[in-house]
Amino acid sequence: MTPFFSVVIPLYNKEGFIEETLKSVLTQSFKYFEIIIVNDGSTDRSEDIVNSFKDFRIKIFTIKNHGASHARNYGIKKASGNYIALLDADDFWYENHLLTIFHLINEFPDMGMYCSGYNILLGGKHYKKSKLKYIPYGYKGLVKNYFESNLYDSIVNSSAVVIPKYIFDNISFFDVDLRSGQDTYLWTQIALKNSVAINNIVTSIYVKNDNSLSTSKATEDRLLLLDKFIEQEKTNKSLKKFMDMNRYAVALNFKMTNNILSKSIYKNIDPNNLSLKQKTIFLMPKNLLRYLYSLKTKLDRKGIFFYLYR
Repeated sequence: MTPFFSVVIPLYNKEGFIEETLKSVLTQSFKYFEIIIVNDGSTDRSEDIVNSFKDFRIKIFTIKNHGASHARNYGIKKASGNYIALLDADDFWYENHLLTIFHLINEFPDMGMYCSGYNILLGGKHYKKSKLKYIPYGYKGLVKNYFESNLYDSIVNSSAVVIPKYIFDNISFFDVDLRSGQDTYLWTQIALKNSVAINNIVTSIYVKNDNSLSTSKATEDRLLLLDKFIEQEKTNKSLKKFMDMNRYAVALNFKMTNNILSKSIYKNIDPNNLSLKQKTIFLMPKNLLRYLYSLKTKLDRKGIFFYLYR
């Protein structure tokens, strides 16, 4: 029997998470799925832990390490199901996740993506519910303006989205040349050409790492994303604003790390797309910015959440 969903999990050195991640899939109330795990050259016990599970629905493929995008693409191409349910190896599903998406697919066929709400786990202790602009909690239906609704948390999370398999052939797979922002790039490509449906109830847990963009190579890598949709932005104001928010985040992080590209990126932002708060924050001294960012991280870990510049 062909599985309805193919659950694709890229796996690289997640021995501390993969057991619970797999259990969260196997305990789904909707049972018609296969699990495709792509072991991306793990050097820890991740593969052994997967092999300890004795369930015919689990298929594991071991490849050389090429990164999460390559691993996801590999798994999608191996999938038997018509719907690809993505899940990262350190995130978790509540038991209603696949059933929620199954009902959404039946109610709203022919969508480019199917999404649900998610909890963000910060510091290993505190949960924050994903906040979507113009989409209240409990809303079920079409996303009326994808890019406007993406200005807080992302509508699409890589562990809370299902994509029809044919979309990858018609639109694109994950871009292996992008080391940061590859998810955003693919979601944007799909949303520009397809409608998106959501049931905004929480069905998954996204485990957020403490690594900040301001102190990682990821910010520089994300530069490649910023010019991907220049032509489309000229005729799509919502897309322009969405991409300007990405530019703002990169410019702000570059300013904190003394990168000279900060001002040039900021100049490419339409001032009308920034609030007074955002403009004021960008003008702050870098040391004050670093302090605010550090304070936000500490408060997140204590379960006190606020948006620094949204």
